[in-house]
Amino acid sequence: MANLRTNNLSGVGVVSVNDGTTWSSFFEGSTHASGNYPTTAAFDGDISTFMYPAVDTTITWTAPNGGIKGELIEVYVYAGNTHPIVRVNGVSTGAVVGSDLGQQGNWVDVTSLVGGNLKTITCYGEEIGGVDRQSGFSAVRVDGQILVDKLDGIRPSSAHAYGSSGGKQAYRGSVFFDGQNTRLEITASSDLALGTGDYTIEAWVRFSRIDTYQAIIDFRTNNGAYPFIVRDTDGDLYYFINGSRLIDNIPARENNVWHHIAVVRSSGTTKFYLNGVSEGSASDSTNYIADQNVDIGASTNDNDFFGYISNLRITKEALYTTTFTPPFSELEVLSNTVLLCCQDSDNHLQEATGKTLTGYNGLSDIDLVKQQPKVIPPYGVDAGNNFNGAISMNSLSWMNFPTGRTEERGRGRALIAGGSTPSVTSDINFLDIQSSGRSIDFGDLTHARYDMGGCSNGVRGVFAGGRDPAGNEIDDTIDFVIIATTANAIDFGNLTAERGGTQGAVSNGWRGVWGGGFEPSQVNKIEFVTLATLSNSTDFGDLTAARSGCARAMSPTRGLFASGGNPSSVNTIDYITINTTGNATDFGDTNADGANGLQGTSSNTRGVFAGMGPNFKTIDFVTIATTGTVTDFGDMRFEASQRTGTGNSIRGIFAGGYISPTGRTTLIDQIEIATTGNATAFGDLITTTNYAGSTSDSHGGLS
Repeated sequence: MANLRTNNLSGVGVVSVNDGTTWSSFFEGSTHASGNYPTTAAFDGDISTFMYPAVDTTITWTAPNGGIKGELIEVYVYAGNTHPIVRVNGVSTGAVVGSDLGQQGNWVDVTSLVGGNLKTITCYGEEIGGVDRQSGFSAVRVDGQILVDKLDGIRPSSAHAYGSSGGKQAYRGSVFFDGQNTRLEITASSDLALGTGDYTIEAWVRFSRIDTYQAIIDFRTNNGAYPFIVRDTDGDLYYFINGSRLIDNIPARENNVWHHIAVVRSSGTTKFYLNGVSEGSASDSTNYIADQNVDIGASTNDNDFFGYISNLRITKEALYTTTFTPPFSELEVLSNTVLLCCQDSDNHLQEATGKTLTGYNGLSDIDLVKQQPKVIPPYGVDAGNNFNGAISMNSLSWMNFPTGRTEERGRGRALIAGGSTPSVTSDINFLDIQSSGRSIDFGDLTHARYDMGGCSNGVRGVFAGGRDPAGNEIDDTIDFVIIATTANAIDFGNLTAERGGTQGAVSNGWRGVWGGGFEPSQVNKIEFVTLATLSNSTDFGDLTAARSGCARAMSPTRGLFASGGNPSSVNTIDYITINTTGNATDFGDTNADGANGLQGTSSNTRGVFAGMGPNFKTIDFVTIATTGTVTDFGDMRFEASQRTGTGNSIRGIFAGGYISPTGRTTLIDQIEIATTGNATAFGDLITTTNYAGSTSDSHGGLS
């Protein structure tokens, strides 16, 4: 079974259509051929070959990892009259196809019966009136794509091998290098000599560490001329020839994120492209010969790669000469291609031009490699829906699809914790982000406090710091809950110091990071935890300036800390790369007026900040992957400071706050992150509150 799951918000792993799964592996019971009835136990895309049971037996097919999601789910059913009916998820399809139609069936739309999530198909065999009667099915079709087996890494001969539309074409994956001198080697050959002509060296790469030099590919030669692509200890890429860096300082500092790299020589000029953008160029007339073997994932000086390489291709042609969109499909052999490898997670020695690869130090053991999870670049579609962000992996080795299907992205649970009501409370409330209404009791923090920051990895919600009921005592507590449940919080660990004003909390599927606060004066500290592991926080770096009460926004890669107080309002926005450590970098500015007490929410591409301006109504936004000042979004429904903000990848919510002079409120506003416009009513909190902490299981690209 392919190791491919999505973390949807109900806690069920949903399989992607034709991701490489061998669907036939999930039958229970035996199939049987009676007379001339064709039968098979395999998904081959042929609707004329049915799976059906012998008399007095049952066969059940169970979809892996909790089911298959789709807008339209169909089963091709054969169901002769007067016999048991095919059932899906335990519910009758109601399909009765008379025997006069021969051994043909019909496509039955089961979408509503299964709630858009097909889990099981059950067929029965029975003798009725001395005649064998069987129910059966031949195929499953999801959003127009027939499920088809992919057996032992070999593409099936059927014309329907990967369905007729949609489907993930990144079905094979990548090669994992463990940083312990695992490498692939290609024997020197004349066609690998690039000469003085044009060429393109490209690959998808996914680094897992940043503290060592790491070679992607090494063409070292005896004459000293050798293309050599390396990442240094600062996380920068460079292109190395003739004993020096020809092109360097290409920033690729994010770990566990896919980067497309391409080194292209065209008419004597070499350019280094990162994710389709030229990051450096140089004149280069070097005559590249091929008198040494080529190494992938290591070099003659070790420089061991730690991470994944996918779709490494060398072509004697300048494929890219200006800014381009990285290829969002598995690469193919072109007329001038001389190497194409690292496309198959189950066969690391795969090479598409006929060359022989040799694996070393673990890569020589095919069984060892199969223990590694399948990791694929961020290309392809899932049942017709484009992925809008990097595919990542969490601590459970589950694949996280940043946007997934539309119905998945719209879901999620938000937690609102603590706050002042006006008495300080330990209450935790939750609400379903996709539907408006009143919040519901979740449980309690370990103790009452307010003015703290919350974040999550999609499974755990974590709240850190804050102030105690007296208001003048700060707190270093870190609590956590399992978001999909209801229960009291549990101790996680402690911050490096007691600190209030920690609302600036960002996170991705792995790490939670808090920026700023006061101890009791404002600080510029940034610290982090690994969300899947109970521990005290660790130093990350520093903000560009000391402040408390920052608003936050985040993508799977980047975290933003906006505005805050020192003690008067500041309008600075800083950013960090969440999976690294180091000092924050200036991003731009917020609206200068009334920025203290700002709150934020985000999708995986856009951060939205509410509470700016003299009346705390202004809403602005930024594009997280860029830098710059905020752009006007719209206005809140009412004037209030000290709200809390969270949301999912579609909807942002801003809850509670203080309305002068009337006091605290229960009101919740909502916005659609991808649009612009004024906020609308969402619902109410259980009680009035301000300075609450919040998080969700679906923020910033987690859904």
